[in-house]
Amino acid sequence: MGTMKAIMVRQPGPPEVFEIEERPIPVPQCGEVLIRVKTCAGMGTDTSVMTAVNGIPWWYFYKTGGQLEGHHLESVDRGGRQWKAIGPERAIGCVVDPACEVVSPGLIVHHEFKRFTIGEPDGSPSMRVQTLARTLTTAGFDAPVRDNVRWNVWLKL
Repeated sequence: MGTMKAIMVRQPGPPEVFEIEERPIPVPQCGEVLIRVKTCAGMGTDTSVMTAVNGIPWWYFYKTGGQLEGHHLESVDRGGRQWKAIGPERAIGCVVDPACEVVSPGLIVHHEFKRFTIGEPDGSPSMRVQTLARTLTTAGFDAPVRDNVRWNVWLKL
C-alpha cells in the first residue's frame, strides 16, 4: 500500500491554514469509491479568473447570445479542462498589450505598453470587472473596460 500527499484542513481560514501531509492511500470499504484527484483549485463561489492570453480564449462562446452560445473550442481547451476546472462563469476577458521579451530563462524584459483591456463575456459593466480595473490602475497599469472584449481579442490578432 502506497502513500499520497493530502491537504488537511482542520480549521476554517485562508490557504495558510492548510497542512500538507503524507498519508496512506485509503482502501475503499463496501459502498465507498476511491477517486484520484489530479488537479484541484481552491476557488470560492465568487472567485473571478482573468486568464491573460494572446489569442482566442477558452471561454470565447460563453455568454455570446448567438447560435454558438456555450460552444466549446477544443483547439484551445483540449478536453474542456479549463471549461470544467475553472468554469466560464468565473472568466473575465483580458487582452494583453505589453510588449515583452524572454531574454533568458526566468528573465523577461518589458519594452513598451502597459495596457490590459478587460471585460465581461456578456459585456456588462459588472462590479467585479470595475473592481479589477481599479486594482490594475492602482498598480500602474492601463485597464480599460470594454463592453465587447471579443472585438479587442480580434483587433490584437
